[in-house]
Amino acid sequence: MKIINRIIQFNQQEKLLLSTGNSFRIVEIEDIHHLQSWGSYTKIYLTNNKKIVTTTGLTVYEELLANNHFFRINKSSLVNLNQVENYNHKKKTIQLKNNQEIEVARRKYKDFVNAIYERTTILPTSPTK
Repeated sequence: MKIINRIIQFNQQEKLLLSTGNSFRIVEIEDIHHLQSWGSYTKIYLTNNKKIVTTTGLTVYEELLANNHFFRINKSSLVNLNQVENYNHKKKTIQLKNNQEIEVARRKYKDFVNAIYERTTILPTSPTK
């Protein structure tokens, strides 16, 4: 039986079923910091500082994770927006919670900012006395 990368419901949480060649792994989507293209493979970086290499290209994951707060910030990187901690306007880079810095492509900048704003709520300011 061939394992196909897909999102599954497991113990009432969404998880990603990953094909890693001769085996498969089940990973919680929230545990993914970012994914990076590596030729025809993809490196998946996890919050526990582990890395998984899969035999699937990044475009497949971009489609799979489209509804799970992931954003393609450049040609080779797909990031979990929940893991973004800082954006440097001058350098056009983001910093993830694991302190990794990734460049945001110039053509992706506007869509990235919109994606961040869509995920945030502006709290009302308290009246001043």
